[in-house]
Amino acid sequence: MLLEFLESRLDCIVHRLGFAPTIPSARQIVNHGHVLVNGKLVNIASFLCTTDDIITIKERNKSKKLLSSNFNIQQQKRTLIQRRMKRINLTKSRFHSLLPKHLEINTETLLAKVLSVVKRKDILVKINELKVVEYYSR
Repeated sequence: MLLEFLESRLDCIVHRLGFAPTIPSARQIVNHGHVLVNGKLVNIASFLCTTDDIITIKERNKSKKLLSSNFNIQQQKRTLIQRRMKRINLTKSRFHSLLPKHLEINTETLLAKVLSVVKRKDILVKINELKVVEYYSR
């Protein structure tokens, strides 16, 4: 539940979509008001996205330029990673698209949608959640 909760934060989703290179930069992008959720400005990075939320870029030249350039750079990185995975025969890996299954994005309009709640098996982070819970339960 902890990882699912963290992955549904707006700053994390903005990063996973490729609008920001890191989660801290995604947090700054959200705080500066470049992102809309369901057509409304959301400048709180900890905003929890739910199923069927639509994430778009604010209709400002500065916002569109910043986020589209970040997105293009991330797309180039994803393409390189996919080529490497193909070279070493990892085409049957469930991470072949490098975009989480709970997110969908239109690459031309940069309109994204949250399809479902994130599932643990789709989270790329290798972590022993029980150790984290054990640590904080002291």
